Amino acid sequence: LLGGEAAAEAAWYARATRGELRPTSWDAAGAEVVLPAIAIDLEGTRLAGDGPPLEALPGLVRDAEELWRRSARGVNLLSPATQARQGRRLVAAWLTGALARRGFALEVRPGATRVLRRGGEAVEPGPLVEALAAGALSEADCLEACRRWEGPAAA
Repeated sequence: LLGGEAAAEAAWYARATRGELRPTSWDAAGAEVVLPAIAIDLEGTRLAGDGPPLEALPGLVRDAEELWRRSARGVNLLSPATQARQGRRLVAAWLTGALARRGFALEVRPGATRVLRRGGEAVEPGPLVEALAAGALSEADCLEACRRWEGPAAA
């Protein structure tokens, strides 16, 4: 309102971003922005790098609260329910990276859920992890999908 918007905007970006900003397209944002950010978020956790095999997914979701406790940096004052939710967020991030390493392309769009596609298959890691945690997706069905994702894309 008083003509200082450029300074305010610069201060906001300096605080809200890591590194230098550079333009990119939404088509490239998954590989160029989101996947590197996930790798940074998972550093120092048992999910870093290649992490566990995909078949570990049901166990990771089951143990999400403990996963968060072991991964949290600094003082952890979160409630058990919030720790479990944060743990599931880490698992969804790990699944995103794991699928990308298996040939799935990450699609990100403003306001949309992250989707990974390979061939005719689409996977939404966040909703999948939440469905598994809520029992809406069975562990058997999840493990079947994990085995399918380990292999090459279906023709």
